[in-house]
Amino acid sequence: MDEMLALNDSEQSPLFSEMDRAALAYAQEITANNRYMRRSVKARLKAVMTDAEIVDLTIACCWHNFMNRFNHCLDIEMDTDVPEELVKLLEATSGPTELAMGLT
Repeated sequence: MDEMLALNDSEQSPLFSEMDRAALAYAQEITANNRYMRRSVKARLKAVMTDAEIVDLTIACCWHNFMNRFNHCLDIEMDTDVPEELVKLLEATSGPTELAMGLT
C-alpha cells in the first residue's frame, strides 16, 4: 500500500529500487506513448533487467492496459475492496500513478 501511495513520487521515494523506477517509467511509456517509445526509457530498463524480464513486464503492462480499456468501455466499476485512500488518490491524479497502473 505504501508503494501505491508513493507512485507519484517514485523517482525520489526510497521505497523503490532502480529496477522499480525503470519498470514504472517503462509502464508509463507503454500506456501513454506506446507507438513512439523513447530510446532512453528502453535503455534504462535494459540496464537493470534481462530480455526475458522485459518481455514479462511488457506482457503484464499490455494486459493491464487492455483490461482497463475493456472495463472502461463497458462501464465496469473498480473493485469495491480497494482501500478508500487509494481510490481517492487515483481519482485525484492524472499523472504517473494512473499511467503506471494502466488506469487510463
